[in-house]
Amino acid sequence: LYQLEFKNFDNAKKYYLMAVEKDHTGAMNNLGGLYQSEFKDFDKAEKYYLMAVEKDDIGAMNNLAWLYRTELKDFDKAKKYYLMAVKKDHTGAMNNLAVLHHLEFKNFDKAKKYYLMAVEKDQLDAMINLAVLYHSEFKDFDKAEKYYLMAVKKDDPKAMNNLAWLYYEMKKNKQKAAKLINTAYKNERNIYRAYIFIIILLWSDEIERAIELYKKHFDKEEAQKDVNEMIQSILLMFIAKKQYNFVYKLFNENKFEIKNKYKPIYYTLLTLMGDKQKDELRRMGDELQDTVDEIIEKIKQLAKDYT
Repeated sequence: LYQLEFKNFDNAKKYYLMAVEKDHTGAMNNLGGLYQSEFKDFDKAEKYYLMAVEKDDIGAMNNLAWLYRTELKDFDKAKKYYLMAVKKDHTGAMNNLAVLHHLEFKNFDKAKKYYLMAVEKDQLDAMINLAVLYHSEFKDFDKAEKYYLMAVKKDDPKAMNNLAWLYYEMKKNKQKAAKLINTAYKNERNIYRAYIFIIILLWSDEIERAIELYKKHFDKEEAQKDVNEMIQSILLMFIAKKQYNFVYKLFNENKFEIKNKYKPIYYTLLTLMGDKQKDELRRMGDELQDTVDEIIEKIKQLAKDYT
């Protein structure tokens, strides 16, 4: 009550300690969590998690492993305690152990093994993570689709977002991709979902809506602070869809020094616009010609792939 509702962490500690003195296992685990999340005292968090682990508390095994992985960066100890919890059938630990193998040990076969164990227990995060593993590491798009769809059936917006992007990469199911990203974006209107939404809107030739979303999320100082790969991709897709006037207007207004940040794309656009921009094009110089030629080929491929 003091920890979660009143945010009075000193009083929370006081009463957890009273319960710990009476050998209350849950209080040991909770006190470890308090020291980890609020006081950032990882030594004391470890101490109380270990006390609870000695009492066979499965949640504490998982929490201690999480502490070792995320804060203390002791991946071998993290694996040890995740395995203890997995043997006790803790589904969250199955997923977490898979993540450890996936991200830290880069052992993708073991990651797959533990994700599958968790998926069999209907663990939502494991469905998404297993799909990501198949998508990004094994490049098995059919299996990635299978596990994203499992999570989509549970109305998970992240799975919808990822599956929409998978369909884009596979160049299939355009309408399904649009429907999925539309729902995911409504759930959370952040810049990353807006990026995927814009790309898929352009794929679907919904130009005006794509322009509207670009202005809402990317025509802002925060998004334009540095060179942004998402903006580069969006500009190329607009050009591939022959939206030369819109992109030229962005460069001509030159807000946030966009012309300088994306100079090769600017000169690519001028090249594609032809004689109208030949005077401005003379300023390009020979050093950018190869890059511009490469971008033109990329744009041609985008136009072909995403008609």
